[in-house]
Amino acid sequence: MWSDVDAIFMNMSIAIEDLVDSEHELFFSADAAGINSGVFIVHSSEWSQWWLSECWNQTWLVDGHHPFQIEQRAIQYLYNSEALTANALKYGRPRYPAWKEVRAKTKIVEPCALNTNTCYDEYERYPECHPWEYSDGFLLVHFAGKIHTWRSVQMLEAVRIAELRNQIAP
Repeated sequence: MWSDVDAIFMNMSIAIEDLVDSEHELFFSADAAGINSGVFIVHSSEWSQWWLSECWNQTWLVDGHHPFQIEQRAIQYLYNSEALTANALKYGRPRYPAWKEVRAKTKIVEPCALNTNTCYDEYERYPECHPWEYSDGFLLVHFAGKIHTWRSVQMLEAVRIAELRNQIAP
């Protein structure tokens, strides 16, 4: 499992094994950009090693046209997300040749299950995941793309809630 530093585990009673299946190699949550690489699960397999190498090899994303979110963009390119495929075509890159295989090996889970994002646009798409309220069903909360002062305040509140929820001494 990969988790960005701006994510907090909220519910220690949820096992990672409850979120995965044997039919897929990659598990991402949906968000406004398609899929979010801030928190995801990867089965340990030869195929996953190949996929990680393919992500790493997308060096065309490191040039001046793509100054940030390089791994997010590489993952979306391999997955053939609409936005990144359009961007690739704009810069003369073909659609990723093995995108159908990548999609077949990828399971997209609801954001509340794996990667609750605190963005307003997520609330519009997934109203059950209110951006300012924690629910016991959330594994974690991800504060992606927030300015650091806002993120700090919200993360401290999330830590307080997680400590209470999981009976962890501060």
